[in-house]
Amino acid sequence: MVFLTSLLISIIPIALAQNSVLFGPDVAYVSPEWNSVFPAANFNRNISVPFWETSTLVSDSAADAVEQTLEKFLNVSFIVYDESFYQLLKIDNYTQPKGLEVIFEFPPKPSFAARQVHDGTVYSPEAKAIFFAQLHVPLLGYSADAMPWLWRIDISNHSSPVTERVYPSPQLTVANGATYYNGSVFWAQEGNYTNPGGIVKMDPFSLKTEVVQNNFYGHRYNSPNDLVITNTGTAFFTDGYYGQDNFNDTLPAQLANGIYRWEQSSGNIRMVAGAAEGAFFNPNGLALSPDDDYLYITNRGNTSTNPAGARTIYRYGITPTGIRDREIFAYVDAGFPDGIKTDREGRVYAGVTAGVDVFSPTGVLIGRIKVANGDTAVNQPYGAYSQALDKAYKVRYSLRSSVSALFHPLASPLFPIATPAPSSYTQPTPPKSRPQANPPQTAETVYLIFSANKSGEYYGYAVMTSPINQDFAATIAFAPAPTTSTNTASAITLDFAPEADLVTGATDEDLGGATGSGGNSSGKSSGDTCGNSSENLGVGSNNDEDFPFPPLAGVAGAV
Repeated sequence: MVFLTSLLISIIPIALAQNSVLFGPDVAYVSPEWNSVFPAANFNRNISVPFWETSTLVSDSAADAVEQTLEKFLNVSFIVYDESFYQLLKIDNYTQPKGLEVIFEFPPKPSFAARQVHDGTVYSPEAKAIFFAQLHVPLLGYSADAMPWLWRIDISNHSSPVTERVYPSPQLTVANGATYYNGSVFWAQEGNYTNPGGIVKMDPFSLKTEVVQNNFYGHRYNSPNDLVITNTGTAFFTDGYYGQDNFNDTLPAQLANGIYRWEQSSGNIRMVAGAAEGAFFNPNGLALSPDDDYLYITNRGNTSTNPAGARTIYRYGITPTGIRDREIFAYVDAGFPDGIKTDREGRVYAGVTAGVDVFSPTGVLIGRIKVANGDTAVNQPYGAYSQALDKAYKVRYSLRSSVSALFHPLASPLFPIATPAPSSYTQPTPPKSRPQANPPQTAETVYLIFSANKSGEYYGYAVMTSPINQDFAATIAFAPAPTTSTNTASAITLDFAPEADLVTGATDEDLGGATGSGGNSSGKSSGDTCGNSSENLGVGSNNDEDFPFPPLAGVAGAV
């Protein structure tokens, strides 16, 4: 009898799901029928708002019921479009709770900034430290200026991490996207009037920097935004008009916006996609598939006055000499996709106005992660805003991992890694399982940190894991987009299902390392001065044993 009762209860949510939206404490399930035919007779929606802000253009009982349903989305953190998303969330149905947990607050923006952003975050396994840039979008009448510091979170003792400002030498010039490769941190910096943008290599210990790429045959880049590096050392980076259009901090562009391929070994540099071919208006974030077979690129072209502009994720096949076979992987429904990440099963995570959209390997939207309690988006404007208050929440995932499998710091998947891939290793096409030399070990917890702006248009998120055999592995990825005010960083606590539950025969492992940041740049007024010594924030141990991070560990914002 007990068994039959339990079975009946488990079936009820499925039976009720036809042509409806079902709400639990933290999860909403949208049925295919409801998603296919909007239940109001007349409706419309602006491109800059999430779907739960769709306007009904009639006044009747059906429209009233729809508006009441849409309002309920403000109080959930997860939206399920496909039942495979339940498996990823490690829940059976929408009735099971997944709470939101505030983990820290960030200091307010400086007085000279219209808003601030923490972007280009990357983990160095050798240094056991997380680095990220701080960017300030200047007040009206100012130009953006380069911040002389980075933030570093020392996690060599994960029970007592230390957050401090550190000063690379020479300093970076409006650093944005970042990635880890072969013991070094590589930054995409936008540059300014006096320092051309490009790619900068940084030693994670000495903080010594070296410009390794800064021109296209004598032309300045417009404002490099993000980069990834393949397992063979080939870099791809985006170059857009963000510096000139948003921050007035770069010389007039002489090149089309585009995506460049740079061979570190030969020095060969060439544009492989971009406005020159009509595909890209303003390319932004980048991510690689786990096996380096595909390159994902986000594109921003839409505005409230130009809804036909791009808000697209493109996918290209990667060849030995370039990329080919462009296809539209996804076209998002709100804002535009900025930073993106992939996981080891080929799913794609994109920061959008509504939060973080989760796509299947074939581009199907299976779910959405958003900030709850009235927040309209994970990394996007919502509700009333206090400029002095930046908060962070966390998302927790449960997964298994093999230490020997932590090898691909270049693929930019959701789950981070610690060590480089063996040269002899060949990865199969996702979502097939990956061979492992050693049996999997358990005990990994993955955190997904979101930023959310209460009055803006941009956003970001970060990913990091708990210790693997007492050796902390972490990386952070961002999804910034345009903002008009200061931000509130947010995230949620969540257990993710073991990957083996998702794909038969698959074993779980942590992968990652490359940033998925898109973001623009920002700066400060010329009146701001900074010291030259590191500034220890005095951050000690965290009471949350599952989350050994101090304030600012995973600050995510956007420009």
